[in-house]
Amino acid sequence: DPDRDATVDEVVRFGDTGDGAAIALLIDTVGYDADQQRALRSAGKAFVENMKGNDVAAILGVGDTLHGLDRGFSSQPPQLYEQLEKLPFGQDNTTALWRSCVQALEAMDQGELPDRRALLILSDGFARTRTTHQDCLQAAEARQVPVFTAWYRPSRHNDTEGKELLRSVSDATALSPSAVTSASCARRARSSSTSFDCSA
Repeated sequence: DPDRDATVDEVVRFGDTGDGAAIALLIDTVGYDADQQRALRSAGKAFVENMKGNDVAAILGVGDTLHGLDRGFSSQPPQLYEQLEKLPFGQDNTTALWRSCVQALEAMDQGELPDRRALLILSDGFARTRTTHQDCLQAAEARQVPVFTAWYRPSRHNDTEGKELLRSVSDATALSPSAVTSASCARRARSSSTSFDCSA
């Protein structure tokens, strides 16, 4: 809906190599009216519908804290739809966006996940914590995980500063397909006793 000022700067789809991807979807839950909440849930449902068979995802709500991290990653649409319905819209008053970004990236270090990983953020880009977008950027760069962002402005404000912050993170962490493949190979090499050739 163009009247909602929602913009997706870039939509990137991994090539279907059959290996699958792990994607954390962070949805801002603060400041949106009922219509916008429905739109954000619809965007989340579209995301689930476009997942490949080997993909896994975590749908996380960003408010005072990061909600839903305890439910982990799943490849099952019913579980992901349930995570969407449990997003705590209107429950919190502040947005710990960049701290949540760091926490989500750290969660990707745990457990058995596909080597190809990405973070997707739907938000107005505003945060009320000491953690900054630079902390998110550094955490993503350290793990070679691209961060894709979609700016969605609550109807209550007209400031676009958050849009620029989101764009700066996604621009700085954007990886070419070959770089994504190299990062995936490097993660496999670090976590396995088997020798991998990442130079091909």
